Amino acid sequence: MSMYNVTLLGWDDGTFFPLHITAIVCISCSFIASIVVTVLSFKTHKKRFYTWSRSERFVIYLAICEMSFNFVHMFDHVTMVIEKDHVHPLELCQFYAFLMVLLVTTKNLILVVVALNAFLLIRFQCQMDFGIRDWRLCVYVMAFPIIVCTVAVSLQQFGPAGAFCIVKPGLATLLMTIVPFILILLVNTTLYLLTWFHIRRDAHQIRSVIGEQAQSGTAYVKAAKTMTMFVAVFTVQWWAVTVYGIWQIITNDVPSIVYIFVVVFTNIGGCLNLIVFINIQKKRRRILALGTNANIQTSRPNDMILSRVKTPFSSDKDKVQTTTATETQHVDQSSA
Repeated sequence: MSMYNVTLLGWDDGTFFPLHITAIVCISCSFIASIVVTVLSFKTHKKRFYTWSRSERFVIYLAICEMSFNFVHMFDHVTMVIEKDHVHPLELCQFYAFLMVLLVTTKNLILVVVALNAFLLIRFQCQMDFGIRDWRLCVYVMAFPIIVCTVAVSLQQFGPAGAFCIVKPGLATLLMTIVPFILILLVNTTLYLLTWFHIRRDAHQIRSVIGEQAQSGTAYVKAAKTMTMFVAVFTVQWWAVTVYGIWQIITNDVPSIVYIFVVVFTNIGGCLNLIVFINIQKKRRRILALGTNANIQTSRPNDMILSRVKTPFSSDKDKVQTTTATETQHVDQSSA
């Protein structure tokens, strides 16, 4: 029972219930938002899942990770509120911690892949090969977390951490949470800045190009812009954890307000994912609307050309219909 020597965070200063209730509210909103994203995504697509764009598939992958994390984390906080203590028995706490670390690490690695793919897309106009049904992506983002979490649970590194079940305080916390979050934040931020630098440069060059080259150029620029939104989501969600971790390395006297920020921002991933989803859907509708208008504009000149074609076998009735159609067209143009 030595793993329960951790201080129950918020119990002495009276912030125990506000802390956990805030977490439960944020988790509930995130969980509902993830469900909305998943349901609407499949409702707006009639084709098979793997025919969707990568950005749209990334939204689903992140929503599933976030939904699963919220589901497990909710039980974690509710159990502590009911018991007014750490989660018991220890095996249940370790089970919660194993799943949460696995899901969070998987989601963060997906975001690293998104950032890297966006950079490759805008810099070299190529993308990572995820294989059939994205099997390579699954290997990239799940193999390493499964191995690390299995080793950690075998070494008894999971347990109560004061406010929820996670990696127990000490060296394991530094190696499994603080350092990885800082590294991922630095990598994602670097790729984000490089991608935006190339986007701005290419966008300036594309403005001077006309015709098909301009259309093909803006396609990958728009795709890269969409993917950088995922990187921004990671920064918003995990900046507080990074600050808290660095602060904890420097001194153990971390202000409680910083931990409140950690509780709020780490548990709103589903809401942030919903914002990305809405943005993607707006762009999708805009592209469809532009495509429809382009088809209408290109079809009108063809209709006019066909109406002016005369053959030796044209009857008087056809001529009358052509004249009537032309007059109707002039009326429509004048009324517009």
